[in-house]
Amino acid sequence: MNSKLDFYIKEIETDFEKISETRKEILIELKNYLWYKYKKRQKANLIFICTQNSRRSHFAQIWLATGISYYSLKNINTFSGGTSVTEFNKTAITILKKIGYNINSPTGNNPIYRVSFSKNISSLKCFSKKYNSSFNPNKNFVAIMTCSDAEKTCPFIPRAEERILLPYDDPKIFDGTNYEEEYYEKSCKKIATEMLFSMSEFQKMVA
Repeated sequence: MNSKLDFYIKEIETDFEKISETRKEILIELKNYLWYKYKKRQKANLIFICTQNSRRSHFAQIWLATGISYYSLKNINTFSGGTSVTEFNKTAITILKKIGYNINSPTGNNPIYRVSFSKNISSLKCFSKKYNSSFNPNKNFVAIMTCSDAEKTCPFIPRAEERILLPYDDPKIFDGTNYEEEYYEKSCKKIATEMLFSMSEFQKMVA
């Protein structure tokens, strides 16, 4: 883990106690799914789904992957997708870079970004795609809905072993305002806190 990101994570860990009991109940669903797969000695595949696969679902995918590495967990894979295709939001990328992620700068429409947080872990390929893209698993996965719109427009995810509703407010509503980066940072931090909390709790179970 690079030093800047490691410092950010240690600060995040002090915020675990601020997570509401309501949110913790949802996060326990995720932990229970991971425990189920662990006991069966199977890989756990998690697809985070929002409307555009541009902001929240990428934050969640990246932070969960980070937590998996940080807490030395294995056999958990993270993915993301949307109900439509746009591109990985540039302000979201700016915030991730600011925190300490290494991200390349590809060009073109809906480019594929490589997001790295450790020299010892392969970078994540992040770009906007539909949840049922061939890039994602099409069976043996849990669908984690990160926005209420995705929950409404995708009432059924074929072949999902489980479906978890874990909605986050969309920072998109602040696009083009003086508060844009501030609220993207808040969104990123909230998602980071909950993803890291989930992995820290699961790590206690398997330790």
